[in-house]
Amino acid sequence: MSLFSPDTLFLETKRLYLRCPQLTDWGNWREVYTKNWDWLTVWEQERPEDYLINFSHFSELVENAELDFFDDSGYKFFIFEKQQNLLLGGISLSNIVRGCFQSCHCGYWMRQEFARQGFMSEALKEILIFVFRHLKLHRIQASCVLENFRSKGLLEKLEFRNEGIAQKYLKINGEWRDHFRFAMTLEDFLNKKDFV
Repeated sequence: MSLFSPDTLFLETKRLYLRCPQLTDWGNWREVYTKNWDWLTVWEQERPEDYLINFSHFSELVENAELDFFDDSGYKFFIFEKQQNLLLGGISLSNIVRGCFQSCHCGYWMRQEFARQGFMSEALKEILIFVFRHLKLHRIQASCVLENFRSKGLLEKLEFRNEGIAQKYLKINGEWRDHFRFAMTLEDFLNKKDFV
């Protein structure tokens, strides 16, 4: 049985805190996505036309995050900057499989004006601790389209292993795209000096 609930799961770093999405985040989330629509959607799945004006899309996101949490099939976090209590982005752990696989997928997003300031690197380091120490998984996987040099550089900086190219891997913005596939295992994590 988990020691956490969607209301109490809280991760903290020097500059950030991470918690599960809440219905009260709707206004902040909508503002961030509206301002960063062109920046974010080129890397994401296709969205409905009313995605930013229909509250039901956001409430479904929160509801699905709670269902995944209680099923232990996924964990979704919003990333906040501590001093200004500002929503910066999000991280999702999805497709958690137990048994002999003990693995998950990781996706993430960051608003444009806070990119390349080390925030996502800081948040993902805390997520890796959560994945390996608390969820007790053996492997975490992440992918990015070939043209997303920022994301590729971030995963390389965190010492994820590039396992090659998966052709037509995910449907991004309405088109099946090739992706670099990255992974980190528990053994990799334990060998990193800044995590032990």
